Amino acid sequence: RGIRTNREIEQQLGLPCLGQVPYLADIAKKRQKPHEYLLAKPRSGYAESIRSISTYLRMSNIDNPPSVIQVTSSIPGEGKSTFSTSLATLLAKSGKSTLLVDLDFHHPSIARELGLEPDHCLVDYMVGDAPLEKALFSSDFGLTVLPVRRQAADPSVLVTSQRMRQLIDQLKSQYDYVVVDSPPVLLVSDPKATSELVDATILLVRWQETHADKPQNALKELDAVGARIAGAVLAQVDMKKQEQYGYAGVGSYYKNYRKYYVD
Repeated sequence: RGIRTNREIEQQLGLPCLGQVPYLADIAKKRQKPHEYLLAKPRSGYAESIRSISTYLRMSNIDNPPSVIQVTSSIPGEGKSTFSTSLATLLAKSGKSTLLVDLDFHHPSIARELGLEPDHCLVDYMVGDAPLEKALFSSDFGLTVLPVRRQAADPSVLVTSQRMRQLIDQLKSQYDYVVVDSPPVLLVSDPKATSELVDATILLVRWQETHADKPQNALKELDAVGARIAGAVLAQVDMKKQEQYGYAGVGSYYKNYRKYYVD
């Protein structure tokens, strides 16, 4: 039995639950991407869940709200790349200059998520094969993307380099928001290394599938390096089943108050 409610997030992980993101079964059948659905249905329950999380992040530190946000998970398959893309899309559509960075050199997926076929990428810039402007891609809805199109020979060397630190500092000064998609914590050391470069880290937990021991172990590793963890997000939530667990938020209210959403 995996984690299913915000209360379980708080009790078993000791983290605030930033929100829960619905699993879009209907659009999955149509092969539509969640960020595309968010763009097409800005008043949907899905869009509202992402919007609520972004608001929570801004309010988490009134005096110094996070602008560089790392998204990670304990294990693969929890939906972090999909969530990262949706969060960055919403921020870009809200009028904020936003950059989405793929920092998963082991299993890059942002380019695939957005349907990009870039000529150059972050790896090319890091090894000196291309200038930064050649590695950046601008979407038609205002989001800038720094993708990865090929694996690096030794990712740990890239993420711990002074060049990476300088790059993140440069991007932070150029964009209102930088969303960083990092690999799972329990598989590689990369997200622990990059956690000191970002303002906040979000831990994604797949609803009902992820047992508490996995994110608990991930948190121990992040805590060991002093990561600033903003909270956890429940992803791929079956809203109909979730109603019976009494989550006080979009999940429990979704059915009875659907008139507030345009799905």
